[in-house]
Amino acid sequence: MPRKTVIRTAHRRVELEGFDIWTSGQEGGLERNRRVGSTREARKKGPRRNLRGIFKRRVYGRRMQIRRIGPEDEAIYRELLVSLNDRDRYLRFFHSVPTIGPREVQPFVCERPDMIGMLAIEDGKALGAAHAFIDEDDSAEFAVEVRPDNRHQGIGGKLLAALVEALRERGVRELVAHSLFDNSEFALIACEAHMKPEPEGAGVNLWRLPI
Repeated sequence: MPRKTVIRTAHRRVELEGFDIWTSGQEGGLERNRRVGSTREARKKGPRRNLRGIFKRRVYGRRMQIRRIGPEDEAIYRELLVSLNDRDRYLRFFHSVPTIGPREVQPFVCERPDMIGMLAIEDGKALGAAHAFIDEDDSAEFAVEVRPDNRHQGIGGKLLAALVEALRERGVRELVAHSLFDNSEFALIACEAHMKPEPEGAGVNLWRLPI
């Protein structure tokens, strides 16, 4: 049976179960490799192969696909950012983003050697996205956003798990993130991944995850 992590918050009880990793089969189909219960369990098993594999998990009776983001995703990634309100964008980018145009979108969908982006998709719609920006000291900083009406469904955690898979292949050993104290949505994702906050001052927390 997969390991189950239970997170209790002031308002709800969240259970994070294992998920399936699917990769392309020899005849173009999909074949399931194995099930893991958390990023901690995944670290014990070591890096997994099939970087371009597709992570799929039922989310409230639906199927979701997580894959690398690319230039062809500019339109749906922009639509995801537009779905966020002003506060969501401020928490994500640490500054006000009143409009979403090509300048705000293209840097996050282009192919760059220092960035890996993951996109959660269902029925052609982006439910969430996560990006990791790789430093020269074997670490990377990540950020995540999830569509408001699709939160608390495990999507952020699945995006983080996909990033960890890709970063391990790049030799990255630590994932870090910064968040404002009142960003409770990000704190839930980080706590599910067993990250712990370190206050940095000015209302900002630093989160660390050895991978």
